[in-house]
Amino acid sequence: MAVLLVLVGITALGAAIVPSATVTAAASDDAGSASTLEPPTSYPAIEGPRSGDMLLAASRGRTCMVRVDRTVTCWGDHGLRQRLSVAGLHDVVALTSGDETFGGRQQLHVCALHAAGTVSCWGSGGWGQLGQGDGDDHYTPVRVRGLDDAVAISAGLRFTCAVHRDGGVSCWGSNYFGEIGHGLEETEFRRPTRVPGVTDAVAISSGNDSTCVIHGSGGVTCWGWGAFEGPPRAVDGLRGVTAISIGGEFTCVVVAGGEVSCWSTYFDPITPWKMDGLRDVVDVAMGFGTGCAVHRDGGVSCWGDNNVGQVGDGTREARTEPVRLADITDAIDVSLGRQTTEVTAHSCVLHRDGGVSCWGGNDRGQLGDGTSEHRPYPQRAEVFTSFPTDESPELDRDLLLAWIDNATGGHKAEFPWHWAAWDYTRHRNG
Repeated sequence: MAVLLVLVGITALGAAIVPSATVTAAASDDAGSASTLEPPTSYPAIEGPRSGDMLLAASRGRTCMVRVDRTVTCWGDHGLRQRLSVAGLHDVVALTSGDETFGGRQQLHVCALHAAGTVSCWGSGGWGQLGQGDGDDHYTPVRVRGLDDAVAISAGLRFTCAVHRDGGVSCWGSNYFGEIGHGLEETEFRRPTRVPGVTDAVAISSGNDSTCVIHGSGGVTCWGWGAFEGPPRAVDGLRGVTAISIGGEFTCVVVAGGEVSCWSTYFDPITPWKMDGLRDVVDVAMGFGTGCAVHRDGGVSCWGDNNVGQVGDGTREARTEPVRLADITDAIDVSLGRQTTEVTAHSCVLHRDGGVSCWGGNDRGQLGDGTSEHRPYPQRAEVFTSFPTDESPELDRDLLLAWIDNATGGHKAEFPWHWAAWDYTRHRNG
């Protein structure tokens, strides 16, 4: 299968989908430019193999999505700051989110794939996972250096990977467990580095400390910690794979015909087994103890841990078998957030019309319903409006000022003295 960026309303090889009304033959740069055509009102059908992260990226306490117009919005933990930081992103066709808790502090990073093949990242960068050649954090998106032909992306805890147009793969960030595919001699790579021996990749998924790719032939190769510690290694016995997702406990794939096979992420030998009760599946997403699958008809089934309702069947009882969720009939993407001792897990689906429904933990507002109440059933999220392009901050200092402007301005009537004090301080100090 040739690795090409298709410019007729679909994406490159399942990395995401591009709204057809905005696609032009001349791809824009990583900042993007506004389309002169009428904005689309829904996503077209997804074609090709599917990576672990696509249009929807749920992480610990936060959710981000690619809009139908290919801009980006986020909600949950630091939601206002996140929405401001991504205000200048355009022509985005895929999102991926990596997160970990390190030294008692939650560290998140997000990367966006642009239609032109460039990648922008922001958030925690201590391991070089932002691809800047340093270990600095960046709260506004920065372009990954030396990468301009990406067709799919995926982020792990402290690293990020991209599939090139020629089928090769590059990764950057932590290599403590062999995440970059170069053995364990070096602990980190702060710029994109080719993974040796990987060719013909068409889709990708990264977990905590490992990565798997789908090849054009339908086979799977993985590397990193756990069952695949060491150099890239093929998974025996898998053929016709069309989607993949690495979870905290299990890795699952969709095979031709719509069945799902899974194996333990961290134990060798790899012995995939078929998930009973799943048919006509086109996509799968694995969290920590919970999984969800999108069916060809737009329905969604989930299973596993359910302590805060992250399965979405209206209960908080663990489900050993997949349960079809009521009232979801037009899902095109699904993503699961991870759980820690401080943040509860949640699940979200993207609807064809650009809406999002979420359920499960909500302690950071990650469900987007305006509350902090857990929900054991799907509920539509508020998909926030974009900030004007001329208000998008370009530097971290600009982001801080815009953040406080919007936070205090939103409560001007309630706390006029607060706004007055900030307005005075801001203008006096430039």
